[in-house]
Amino acid sequence: MEFLDKDPGCNYLYKIRIPAQIKREFVKELNVFGIHDSTVYPDMEHVAKEQRQLFKKLLKD
Repeated sequence: MEFLDKDPGCNYLYKIRIPAQIKREFVKELNVFGIHDSTVYPDMEHVAKEQRQLFKKLLKD
């Protein structure tokens, strides 16, 4: 974990490196907690991407 802000009064900006081999599992775990593209980037592109993924999942089931 790497501290990102040089200001001593700021203690909440960190950079965490996720190894490539666990990225997929890490993303799944974030989704369990409701953290996904459309909550991090709430623009039309990311909301539409999430809706497409949900729709594809519904079609598979």
